[in-house]
Amino acid sequence: MLFRSLKCRSIWGTFVAQGCAVYTVYLFLTWLPTYLQATRGLTILKSGFYTAVPYAVAVPGTIFIGWLSDRLLRGASVESGRRRTLVAIMMLCSSGILLTPWITNTAVLLAVFSISLTSIGSAVGLNIALLNDLLRNPANIGRANGILVTGGNLVGLAAPIVTGYVVSGTDNYDYAFLVAGALLLVGAGAALLFTRDPIAPEQHLGSAELAYKAAQ
Repeated sequence: MLFRSLKCRSIWGTFVAQGCAVYTVYLFLTWLPTYLQATRGLTILKSGFYTAVPYAVAVPGTIFIGWLSDRLLRGASVESGRRRTLVAIMMLCSSGILLTPWITNTAVLLAVFSISLTSIGSAVGLNIALLNDLLRNPANIGRANGILVTGGNLVGLAAPIVTGYVVSGTDNYDYAFLVAGALLLVGAGAALLFTRDPIAPEQHLGSAELAYKAAQ
């Protein structure tokens, strides 16, 4: 049963990683135009154009990284959850937004944001794939993904609210990016350390999965 599977730390590892990743997605989605206007002195028209640049880069970039992950991971690598490494790498790459307070050049800032958004979009997709890799009962895939996506978006909804309080309280956008960057590091750690077991009730594991779990 799915509820019994929820006792597995791997499923919570994917949930934590998803929430930390989606938080940054919502931060970009809701605050990036305002940030560019307030800190870079851009007009509404220019801030809209500059906001589109990271998304234009992220669309093909995310597709390419998803394709690359499938090329790199085959058979046993997928079933053992090796995709966790790519999830963690993408979240670490996205945490480059921690450098935002020290970037003065707008072109460099857009490059960092483009890399970050591409990486975080890839991390979200790869994390969903990781959950499917680890699930041993196909009957639970739809429900598990529904919980993962819903939980991730609920955490993401906090991003515009938290950012509003942070900016209002400090009169500075830097701390908002530091919060998001810190969460990305937490998410990378959760993906790397807590997604090492198959997600299934103990009695539903086959001999291969039980042997794998014992080896961990």
